[in-house]
Amino acid sequence: MESSPPSQVCIIIIIIPDILRRIGSFLTPPDLLTAIRVSREWNSVLVPHLWSDIDDRLYAWPRILGLDNLCYRRPGTEDWVREIFKKYYRHIRHLHIRSAILVSAAASCFNHNDIDLTYRGRSIKSLTLGDMGLSTARVAERDAERATTIDHIADLIRANTKSLLVLTIANSNLPSTDTNLQHPIFAALHGLPNLMELNCGDAFCFRLAVVPKLWPRLAHLRTHQSPFRYNLTMDESIPSLRSLVLQHSLHLNKLIELLNHLPNLEILETPISDYSPDASTAGDLKGLIITPHTLKSLSVNWSRIKKNTTYYALFSFLPYLTELRFDDLSLEASKAVAACLPRLEVLVDNKKPKIAYSHDEINAPFALEPILQSCHNLRVLDGMGHRMMVCSLVPNPWATDKLDTLRCRVQGLNRLDPIEEVRYSRAMFSQTLGRKPNSKRAQIMQRNQACLEDHALLYSQLSRQTKLRVLELGVDLRVERTSQRRFSSGFQEYSPPLSDTPELSLASGLGQLSSLKELEVFGFEGFDHRIGTLELEWMALNWPRLKLLRGLEEDRLRRIRFDEHKAFLRRHLAKLRPQIQHASLGAYDPYVFWQ
Repeated sequence: MESSPPSQVCIIIIIIPDILRRIGSFLTPPDLLTAIRVSREWNSVLVPHLWSDIDDRLYAWPRILGLDNLCYRRPGTEDWVREIFKKYYRHIRHLHIRSAILVSAAASCFNHNDIDLTYRGRSIKSLTLGDMGLSTARVAERDAERATTIDHIADLIRANTKSLLVLTIANSNLPSTDTNLQHPIFAALHGLPNLMELNCGDAFCFRLAVVPKLWPRLAHLRTHQSPFRYNLTMDESIPSLRSLVLQHSLHLNKLIELLNHLPNLEILETPISDYSPDASTAGDLKGLIITPHTLKSLSVNWSRIKKNTTYYALFSFLPYLTELRFDDLSLEASKAVAACLPRLEVLVDNKKPKIAYSHDEINAPFALEPILQSCHNLRVLDGMGHRMMVCSLVPNPWATDKLDTLRCRVQGLNRLDPIEEVRYSRAMFSQTLGRKPNSKRAQIMQRNQACLEDHALLYSQLSRQTKLRVLELGVDLRVERTSQRRFSSGFQEYSPPLSDTPELSLASGLGQLSSLKELEVFGFEGFDHRIGTLELEWMALNWPRLKLLRGLEEDRLRRIRFDEHKAFLRRHLAKLRPQIQHASLGAYDPYVFWQ
């Protein structure tokens, strides 16, 4: 075997470390730990990747630090952790800690006088400080330990003032008011000129007006704001802020005032208070915002005020909005969205679907139709708590053909009940024998034809959405009201199936959905479908990217009678496509819903 030319050998030697660095960024710590033992060269290249991220919630850290049980912490743990940090602190870039031991070790390393000036203050980019448990039950000792931990946190922040870009601090470590300027952590926060993201809890109450002075580059802020309005009062705009998450509710006028002072805000998440503005407020609404705002994503909880249409006027000032998240979308809100948000791409209703009974109303129908008929750029429509009636598909076709995700309850289809199915089978048998149809046979044949037409309408509408990756047409958990009590033995029984949900059989026209080649998740109402082995074979062949099915997995719920037929279908699909997984949209303990 001929040896490589010297120039080629040099090129290989130069390229190998670069390849290792690129690979190292994708390896998990256990894999990195194995790789660094290959050779000295691999060790020198991959060790920085191994120690760049430290998260004491993962791997062996909880056991070593005794986070779950202090009794399991071995003697000498603090000294061992301190030695580890002294050896590898230069490589740390992201630190997520909830242990006072790690805080103490990190603070001592980054503030040590012997640290090389080329590393000092330029190391940690992301720091997350969780709630830290105290090791003693005595009040005086707990207070002293907490004070020491807070001092270490402040030292750690000050030691990384130039490098720190993301900071997350839990509530127990924060000062209770912005007037306490002597608090170590609050004093340390004054010196973070490069901070771009700050996440803090409800114990930290500061005024938004201080953001430009303390953190001139801050782009993302998440905080539990105080209910006092002055905390949101600003004398000047904050052009750097791009996203704002407030956990305290706002009045509409305060929300509009907030937008006026945040001209470049792109993402806003906040609940709206249960507050009805008077006539003057509603009349002066247009005067509060002179020019349209460029906000792109809005997440609001308007469930308590969904009947007050005054709030929906806010949409007229947000023409660039592309993402909207509700907690309960009403028909009035849907019409306002359709009229005012032409660029909308994502609409998500965060309200969890309720358990539905065969004789119950799920949600007011037609709340999704105005959006489907008007938003040409819509990609995601996620509203499993809402119904979409098939009868609304005929006169009003959907405006978009770009849907990536569609999740709602499709109902309103004509279906044959079990007795009618028997009559239809007899009518078909009589027809094969050449018998003349009587009135009853003709009636059942017409009934079946109406079923096929409804299904063909649904499948035709869905088949145009060739970019669909997630399609869920119903939920798979419904139990009888009489099963609300927990018994010592026996099973929970499912309620009767809904009579107007999709059949999803090849005989009903399921083959029209062969155009959905990108489909990865398919969910359906799991009690009255007609999916059998032929349908599963068709799915395995025509949906090559299918990864997850919802509707055949509800057996795992506690006290639910085992369904042998569904188990047979799962086994059959596993033979065809073993990589397809099964899940349940209702994979929770149903008793929780009745508490």
